[in-house]
Amino acid sequence: MTISRRGRVPNQAQLFPVQSVAQAKPFLKWAGGKSRLLPILRKYLPARGYRRYIEPFLGGGAFFFDTAPNRAILGDANPELISCYEAVRDVPDEVTQVLQGMRVSHKEHQHVGGRQS
Repeated sequence: MTISRRGRVPNQAQLFPVQSVAQAKPFLKWAGGKSRLLPILRKYLPARGYRRYIEPFLGGGAFFFDTAPNRAILGDANPELISCYEAVRDVPDEVTQVLQGMRVSHKEHQHVGGRQS
């Protein structure tokens, strides 16, 4: 780390290094999901960026999570889906507590997504 003549660190991140935070990933599988299309979709993002990301068909949110925008408007016609995202955003500890009480059998785990693993 180099310090300027005025005794200031040129970059605050050098003074207070922070471990990188893992990027959020989709937590739902969704029919028609865009996960496999991400390399193609990224090519169509504006080169100079954008002020707000708008997603009218959220589903599993693959593109939203991939782009990790600072400002976003998320929507979907499925009110239960939106309620799920709101719960994860607003009360994540309660969601985690409820999910920990659920058990999935080995047979159910093998059959996730409608196909045998």
